[in-house]
Amino acid sequence: MIVQPAMRQKSPQLDLWIRFASLAVDVLCALMVMAAVGFCADAITGDRSLTAAAVLLTAVAGSLCEVVSDRSPGKWLMGLRIRQPDGAHSVFAARLARWAMKTSPLLLIAAAATWHALAREFSLRWDKLIQNRLDAAATMAAIVLFLLASSVFGKHRRTLYDLLTGTAVRRTSPSDERQFTGFQIRQPG
Repeated sequence: MIVQPAMRQKSPQLDLWIRFASLAVDVLCALMVMAAVGFCADAITGDRSLTAAAVLLTAVAGSLCEVVSDRSPGKWLMGLRIRQPDGAHSVFAARLARWAMKTSPLLLIAAAATWHALAREFSLRWDKLIQNRLDAAATMAAIVLFLLASSVFGKHRRTLYDLLTGTAVRRTSPSDERQFTGFQIRQPG
């Protein structure tokens, strides 16, 4: 009697490597756009702080595609979408809150860079305590972002900001794709 090994069933959990591959694609896309903006901003302004602020704001603006279309370029390539844990469509407000938690450190860092550039450009003698507090807040926010995004919890491999907003990154099937009227290819007949 030959005993066949049991077939390994695919876990409903989202494989962690898919999330990291998605993140890698997103980072590559963001770096290309940020480099282009950085070169242009540096050529126009010549100020490193304003260039840094423009690059960071570009990264934040580019990440808004997750809010609008519930996926980023990396998620699109890997067949992922931002959903509710049960697979239902996520609401816009939840995606916006998720995005705000995810990008708030970048906004604080961009604000700190802009603050320093304005103070230097216009020879403003603003309170150094305010500048130091803004720098400290930006640094702490960056650390918190790392902690929020690096840990994935539970059955659906959710980050802390996913848990707080009631979202999850899920695989989607081709039948789940939205069909826009006027864009379907009709078969003759």
